[in-house]
Amino acid sequence: MTIKATCPTCAKDYQVGENLIGKKIRCKNCQAVFVAESNPKAKIEDEEPVDVEPEESNKDKKGSSPARSKSKIKKNSKSKTPATSWFLGVLFASIVLAGGGGTLWFIAKKQVKNQTNDADGKLTTEIDQKKSTKNVAASGSDPELEKIIAELDQKEPGWRIEELEAKRKILKPEENSALVISESYKLLANQEQKKTLWELEKLPDIAAIKSSPQQLLTPQSINLIKTTLGAFQPSLIEARKVTKLPQGRFKITYSLDYFSTTLNFLSEMDSIEHLLALDVLIQAQDGKSQQAMESTLASFNIARSSRELPFVISYYHQIKIYIKSIRNLEQTIALGEPSKDSLSQFQSLLENEARFPMFLAIAKANRADNYATLSYLKKDKDIIKTLQKYFDLKTDEATATKLVLEEPNILSWLLKYTTSLVAIANLPHQDQQKAVTELALKLNEKPNLRKIFPSFIVNIGIESNRYLAMLNCAITGLAIERYRITNGKWPRKLDELVPEYLAKLPTDPFNGEPLLVGTILGGLVIYSVGPDLQDNNGLIDDSNSNKEGTDIGFRLWEVPMRRQPAK
Repeated sequence: MTIKATCPTCAKDYQVGENLIGKKIRCKNCQAVFVAESNPKAKIEDEEPVDVEPEESNKDKKGSSPARSKSKIKKNSKSKTPATSWFLGVLFASIVLAGGGGTLWFIAKKQVKNQTNDADGKLTTEIDQKKSTKNVAASGSDPELEKIIAELDQKEPGWRIEELEAKRKILKPEENSALVISESYKLLANQEQKKTLWELEKLPDIAAIKSSPQQLLTPQSINLIKTTLGAFQPSLIEARKVTKLPQGRFKITYSLDYFSTTLNFLSEMDSIEHLLALDVLIQAQDGKSQQAMESTLASFNIARSSRELPFVISYYHQIKIYIKSIRNLEQTIALGEPSKDSLSQFQSLLENEARFPMFLAIAKANRADNYATLSYLKKDKDIIKTLQKYFDLKTDEATATKLVLEEPNILSWLLKYTTSLVAIANLPHQDQQKAVTELALKLNEKPNLRKIFPSFIVNIGIESNRYLAMLNCAITGLAIERYRITNGKWPRKLDELVPEYLAKLPTDPFNGEPLLVGTILGGLVIYSVGPDLQDNNGLIDDSNSNKEGTDIGFRLWEVPMRRQPAK
């Protein structure tokens, strides 16, 4: 699958394969270098950029359908980024999660046909039952496959991708946040105008408040942000409606080969979340805590809008937006005093979210995606051309991959490995990483795949636990703030929160121990030790949450220390 990335300098759009996500690329139009993401960031150092070409505009397309044209992504000869397939990226996401390995994304580069991006409340799919993975007969040369499939059908019915898709809840139009998100995105105007939203990130004030959310912006920055947001009022008004829409359902048009399915609405989610984050910032800066809480809730609901999609990358976007929403919540409290009722309501929302088995959902989506893709490739008579065209493999890479895919037991091997990850996802959170590390060692059974092994950038298990740690820290933080409002002081210890403010104390998913509480200048921090399992005294780095020597946490400030003057 691909996502849309927009050059922050000239606003040109690109369809970027996921093997380039997080990598430095060079805009073909203006030669600017930026990180390939839905929300472009500053360039990263010590890495050769990849040249990309802009997406064609509608007026440039001749004889094409309403879908966008195929993107062209050309590798720089000096680039060290390995060319890998989406299938292999998803496959290894389930296996190599230890050390520096693991990914939450479908690492890919594919030339794909795009489709209309609208959302609706009905099932929209091109999954033909004749081509369904449920109808893939076990080959006589792989007798174990039929046994594994029968066992899965008995113990985990509905595990295939078309069955996961069929389970997605049908929503009435008035209940569907996806419709509102798509409409808000349409109202954002053209790319040149939208670029001004992203340029606000370059303000020195914005960077400063990430580490000091209790700090006010300068009047000049506030005026600039308000002026910019003024141009997007129709979109913002529409986006705020998501506050009351906790469920969403985007329309998916599956390609028959599965792996070239596009999910461009993820870019819509990112853009509207960014718009709402700026709204939260301005409302909080103006002391309008209730309005800021409402826009924070809308941002949180954007993450929930793609909840049931059977794609790993959609869960990645959920996690990313959830964490941003929690930072918005932290900032809102740091700049004001939201009501006890609004804090209680948000705490209940977070507690409900914390019960969702994120790692398990990702593992199941990963298994279904891999099986669908491999089932298709096994039947492909021109597999070398397919691998070269859709997965951007060189001839030798495609040949090596073909040999692996032709192994008679590859489907049963795949299902055993991906099902092992599902089993690991059912373990207690603190036991998952060790089990995944052991599973990763079994990759040696398929050494040929290492020739085209993708460079992983995110660890599924770690990111799932990071998401849960953020939720648990925020839940505890809101309970502490409610306690302060009632009693005029912080609790002496977390046990004082039970049972009036918390039914039970949330734990740290990384070690299974109670969350920690530390002090910061003028306040406190509730924190998890994070993936390194080291207590770093609650040191939080919002600019780099993966930085060694830091923890994961939620900060609160004493009321006199809130709304500090701009520096």
